[in-house]
Amino acid sequence: MAKKARRGDNGVWLVDEEMSFEQFRRAYSRDFQPTLAGDVVEKFCKYTGIAAAAKAYERLSGKSCGCKKRKNKLNRAHARLKRYLSGDEKKESSQ
Repeated sequence: MAKKARRGDNGVWLVDEEMSFEQFRRAYSRDFQPTLAGDVVEKFCKYTGIAAAAKAYERLSGKSCGCKKRKNKLNRAHARLKRYLSGDEKKESSQ
């Protein structure tokens, strides 16, 4: 009977059988999604309560807090920086 990987009490994956990292990654790929700067800021704001304060501001003022716009800008900038550092953007600009 094959054992599977499971989450421990602290949220860390525990592997109960020998499996390669590639097998583990394919089986649990949702936990290995790349995280961009905008996503990190969004999670930080959610867990610290800043997002709730921003939503309250939206309800009271009727104006957008700009959270989605900020997240998208940070994600685009982060992706652009990663492309630049990997050399992909340099190749595109030289052509």
